[in-house]
Order: sequence, then C-alpha cells, then structure tokens
Amino acid sequence: MIYLDNSATTKPCAEAVAAMTAALTEHWGNPSALYGFGIEAAKKLRTARMQVAAAMGAEPDRVFFTSGGTEADNWALFSTAKRFGKKNKHIITTAVEHHAILHAVQELEKQGFEVTYLQPSSKSEAHRALIAAALKALYGGSHSPVSIRCTDLNEDIEATASCLIALGADVQRDGEELTVTPITVIPPRAELDCGESGSTLRFLLPVCCALGSHPKAPAGFTALLTGHGRLPKRPLSPLYEELVSHGAYLSPMGSNPLVVQGKLTAGDYTVSGGVSSQFISGLLFALPLLEGDSTLTVLPPLESGSYLDLTLSALATFGITVERTDERHFRIPGNQSYLPTEARVEGDYSGAAFFEALSLFACDVRVEGLSENSLQGDRAYRSFYPLLLRGTPTLPISNCPDLGPILMALAAAKNGAVLCGTRRLKIKESDRGAAMAQELAKFGCSVSVHDDSIVVYPVSFHAPTEELDGHNDHRIVMALATLATFTGGRIRGAEAVKKSMPAYFDLMRSLGAEVELYAE
Repeated sequence: MIYLDNSATTKPCAEAVAAMTAALTEHWGNPSALYGFGIEAAKKLRTARMQVAAAMGAEPDRVFFTSGGTEADNWALFSTAKRFGKKNKHIITTAVEHHAILHAVQELEKQGFEVTYLQPSSKSEAHRALIAAALKALYGGSHSPVSIRCTDLNEDIEATASCLIALGADVQRDGEELTVTPITVIPPRAELDCGESGSTLRFLLPVCCALGSHPKAPAGFTALLTGHGRLPKRPLSPLYEELVSHGAYLSPMGSNPLVVQGKLTAGDYTVSGGVSSQFISGLLFALPLLEGDSTLTVLPPLESGSYLDLTLSALATFGITVERTDERHFRIPGNQSYLPTEARVEGDYSGAAFFEALSLFACDVRVEGLSENSLQGDRAYRSFYPLLLRGTPTLPISNCPDLGPILMALAAAKNGAVLCGTRRLKIKESDRGAAMAQELAKFGCSVSVHDDSIVVYPVSFHAPTEELDGHNDHRIVMALATLATFTGGRIRGAEAVKKSMPAYFDLMRSLGAEVELYAE
C-alpha cells in the first residue's frame, strides 16, 4: 500500500482545484444513473480512473476511489482478512500504526485473528544479547550460531555488531533475525569502531582486556577502540584505573583510539556506581572469562540500576553464574562458558516513550506489545506522564536518564516539573540538560539546570522563534520533534535519530505528523 495523501496536510495544486471545481459545478450528476447528465459524469470518472492508472502503471479496473485513508485502510484490511482468513488468521503490524489500522486489527482480533504487534527493539537488550552470543565459544562453549530476534537495527547496535566482527565473530541479518557465529579464533590485532555508542565502548573495553588473557590469544594481542563525536571525551574513570591495576595495558585516558594490551587477571574489583552502570556491566561480561574467581564491589550511589538488572538477566539467559550477595557485592566464578541459546529482544520502552508522549496533547497513542514485566527502567514514563498532566511533579530519573529530554519537553508544554537525579545527563551524546534548556528557551520556556536536578518552570509556551538544534543527540531531536509536531518548527541535525531509531520520522508520519526532511 502506498499512501499519497501526505497526512491530509498538502495544499491542493491549482490544477486539482480547477478539476474539482468543474466536477462540482458542471458534472455533478450521479455516474451510476442512466440519464444523460449521469452518463456524462460517468465518462469524467472513467477518464480520471484511466489517468490515475496510467500514472501508476496499473490497469484501470484495479483503481478504486474512496472517501479517505481510513476507509481505504479498513477496506484493504477487512477484505484481505476475509479472503485469506480460512488459510491464515495471523496478522502482523507495528505497535505505532495510525488508529485506522490499529482499530481495524483490534476488531479482527475479536473475530479470532491472531495479531502480532511489532515495536522497536530494546537497544539495551540487543547490545547485551549480541555480546553474550559472540563470547559463547570461548572456554569450551558451543561453536554453533545463535539466533537473536531483533525487529530493527540502529547505529549503536550496528557499532556493537561491527566491533564483535572485528574480534572474530560473525553477525548476519536476515529480516528480523540476527545470526551470531561466536568467536573461535582471537585475531592478533582488532580495530573496533565504536561509533558514538557509549554502551559499545564501555561493554567491550573490559571484554577486550579479558580476551588478552585467553589461553589461545595471540602473543601481543592488541585491540584499538575508536570513538566519534563526544564519545572519546565521555568518562571512563574509574573503570580505566581498575583494569590497569589488574594487568591490562591501556594507552593514556582520552586517547583515540584507545589501545588495549596486556593480560587481565581475576581478583577483587571495586568500581563506583555513580558514573555509569555500563562500567559494571562491562566487567560482568568479562570477569567470567578469566582464570580464577573474582569479586566486584560497587561503591554508592548506584546509577541506572535497572540497566544492571538487564545485564544480569542476559548473563543468566546465556548460562553465566553471578552471585549477588547484596545490591553492591558480586562474586563471579571464572572459567565459565556462555551457553547456546536463542534470544528475543523485547520492545523498547525508551523509544515508546516518545510516541506515547503525543497522548499528552490532542492524540491517543499507545504502544502495544511491550513486556509488562520488563526490567527496563524507562518504563517509568507510564507513571510519570499522568503526573505531568495533573500538576508540577518531582520526577526521580537517576534510574532512567534517557527519559530526561522528553520529560523536560513535556513539562515545558504542560505544567512544569522538577527532575532530580539528573547528573548523568551531562555525559551523554550532549549535555542534555543544558541542551534542552537552550532549545526550550526558543519555545518561551524557562529552565534552570543544577548539579543533580533540573527545574522546568510553568510559563507560557509558544511556537519556536528560531531554528532548533538537535545537538547531534538522538534523544534531543526526538524530544524537540514531539513539541514541533504541534507547534511547527525546523530542527537542524535531525539525522541524529539514526543512532537509536532510523525509522523514527517514518513512524511519526504513520501517526499523521507532517515531516519534511531537508539537506543542509
């Protein structure tokens, strides 16, 4: 199905207006009638049908005119279901379709059809599943490929996949299936391009250190980890110091590429949890590969603990034992093998938050198919959004920092809010608190950014007075786009959405937003 209506927002061309005016004032007879006036109207209708068919390369009797997209969608869905329902009663759609589709398939569900609602895959889970699958053959594990069901890719996931390939794995995609053939031979030199993905760098840095200790690692095994954008400047301490103190050789902090050599040893590791849970996750992936048992102590505070839960869940899925004695202490046995399994990456609450944010305005958007038992911290938005509608809430986001930009945007458009636990927003793809404050000022909003909190004041809200800047940050672009959907606006650097959701603007169009992409 090709939709040509541009969300019913395109001004008709002069030729179309003239043709419609003539039809309504000169040829308004019933084309099904047998009198001359109706026969003349039928000729005009037949000519229009032939012109449309010729433009599309179709047969005239395959062209049908409807009153609008909703009627056309319903006609196509219900007629197709009636035609094929006896053979196959399984319908697959996306969770963020227009209600002309969603309401139709919901009705078909009531009639006995099975409906699968696809949603953007969780970036956090995809990183973890890919790494675990690539490490499966080490220390006697199975060499068989691992199948990972992942509905879509983005630049961050592609960065992790390419780095694992550089380390000796193979990653192939066939539709929604990623097939990972694990590392069996460690190359003497591996060049890893981490893109702008903090997860890729922080997860794979300890893994590279651990590979240098593998019995079959080539002498002098060297890994070079390169980052782009702000990534080389994002913090690696205290993970860096802890790896060096346990036998790894790393080039000076801040170097790009970061050179990794040496043999990481098991032992007692201590890392602050106040910078990034990714440091802890990276060590949890690496320490089971070492010869000998290790302990890991996390110094308070523990930021983004929900992401650590995702790591522990992924490790358990692949047969890795991690003994958690309490919130901050772990025992990790060495010489473990990642076990063969198949993984399904669940839907992404981080991405869903930007679509369901539209419901705070004049829309009704609900992303279906997300796991109600998900460990993703970003699911908190479903409890935060009603609070933003009712008043000026205080929202703790230390466990879900990626929600910061969209919460700031919604607070600006509604009743204001106080966000606490915002310290980590400074070290993302941009300084997200400062960046959003700068952009929201263009909407007439006032924001004060503090060390670990952000206040969005309830003031008058209007269309932006100048071009918006995405700050090369996918979350900033999507937050600004949410506001611009209702105010209008132009966003520079909108291509940053490719980092986490390349299809974002296509999905916005499917919901009725008018989006025009332009080249700078």
